[in-house]
Amino acid sequence: MLRHKQAEELKVGIDINSLPLSAQIQVRAKLDEQKREQKQQQAKKQPEAQKRQKQPKEADAAEPSKYRNVKVIRVVDGETVKFPSKREARRFDELYLQYKGGAIQDLRLQQDFTLVEGYTRPNGKRVRPMVYKADFVYLRNGKRIVEDAKGKRTEKYLMKRKLMLEKYGIEISEV
Repeated sequence: MLRHKQAEELKVGIDINSLPLSAQIQVRAKLDEQKREQKQQQAKKQPEAQKRQKQPKEADAAEPSKYRNVKVIRVVDGETVKFPSKREARRFDELYLQYKGGAIQDLRLQQDFTLVEGYTRPNGKRVRPMVYKADFVYLRNGKRIVEDAKGKRTEKYLMKRKLMLEKYGIEISEV
């Protein structure tokens, strides 16, 4: 009876670190081998359709963004502000100093401008509105300035820039 109880304790687990180094290496190698075998068995059980599906990426944060931007975080007046690029964060720093100095007023970030209204097609399908999101909007000497911190001018941006000029009469300043 005592020997059976001791055997159960061994099945429950032992502290590998209490073993000699050579035994630790053997145990870890055996555990790694068992894990590989389990993964192989699970892979065999997966249906073919699941295997063909694209697997989600585990380290999305480690991958560079589409245009190689580096996200930046600033703390302004106790609030956290996130910027999609270093360029945009630097421009904000400049504008914020001007705002605090009184050179500009009404500094806004990420303001939306609706370029084309949304509508519903005759078949009932909804078409979303086309919106331009300006990086910065502020007043300088009573004139509204719209700025975009641009690294790459995409076709989509160029089209929206033209629509901004046509609909609102606002020329976007690129910095």
